[in-house]
Amino acid sequence: MVCALVVSAGCRLADDPSEDAAWNLALFEDSRGTEHFASASSNPAEFFFGIMYEDARGTVTLTLNGFPIHQAGGGRRFQNGILSYSLQKSLVSGPNVFRIRIEPTTLRHGDALWFPTVRLHGRVTGDYHGDRPIPGAEITEAQVDSAYAEWKEGAKAAWAGFLRSETAWREANPDRGWEITWRSGGALDSMWAWSREHPVVVSTTFENEAGPDFSDLFLEAPVLTDTVRIRDYAMYLRDRMAARDTLALFEAFRRYYADQYIYYGVDGNIEDDRQSLLDNAVMPHADLDFGRSDIALRSWSTGRVWEVTRRGHSFFESEDAIQDVYIAEIDGELQVVR
Repeated sequence: MVCALVVSAGCRLADDPSEDAAWNLALFEDSRGTEHFASASSNPAEFFFGIMYEDARGTVTLTLNGFPIHQAGGGRRFQNGILSYSLQKSLVSGPNVFRIRIEPTTLRHGDALWFPTVRLHGRVTGDYHGDRPIPGAEITEAQVDSAYAEWKEGAKAAWAGFLRSETAWREANPDRGWEITWRSGGALDSMWAWSREHPVVVSTTFENEAGPDFSDLFLEAPVLTDTVRIRDYAMYLRDRMAARDTLALFEAFRRYYADQYIYYGVDGNIEDDRQSLLDNAVMPHADLDFGRSDIALRSWSTGRVWEVTRRGHSFFESEDAIQDVYIAEIDGELQVVR
């Protein structure tokens, strides 16, 4: 299964991108940055999405059932590329909601706000190469244009309010006019914060009847609100890694390991490979020089799954590997689930 998306900002695609866009992802398999999990899998159904961009500006987050599949941005410009990712690890039975969230990069020219152009067209297909589109399971350019037009109206109203506050600040600080553009809490800074809180969002839905089902995690797991508990668990993981406690780490990552077998379609189970998993549980060169205050938390899937990072890096990061850490509650206990 493929969900193929075309994203472009700062330029315009053909008037009818459904006719002009190159949907054959196989042509780009060797492109830099492509992540393709196609393998000799025993799964009865596999799901992929691809994203193509000509010129994109802003922060883009793609989610499936509320869990992040791809995050990029911070205002960085992307030109002429394609990425593809497996959707296997985030599937639920029945309807699956695929969503793209865009925080357009805005700039100011005096008191005017500059908006980039956002162009997007996407569709879900029944194979990796995009040759079998599923009727109705698409994100049309008209839908994105409508959502973006509505967003700009809200952005203009917000900008007007920020400018009024800025005028009052100017009057109170006549000798600090040079700070206007980049001042923390100024109009532009406030506009960026507003964009994070009010993104452009478009989505599509597709059915999963034969693929892996992680409904217990993304739809039914308890919603976690106790960030102290999550932070405590993160520190526990750091300490167990520092102590090279393979048994404790194996148990902490039990759901992570088990689900990998499912969404990659691997025969057997984690108990069959227990010793090899124990042997690889410790990252000997992991950077563990951080404290509780360095930990950053972000919730996904309506608070059921929490991403744990530190100082802008992956939680466990070493010269050997990078381990992103997502925590959820399973059978009353916190575990690493992705």
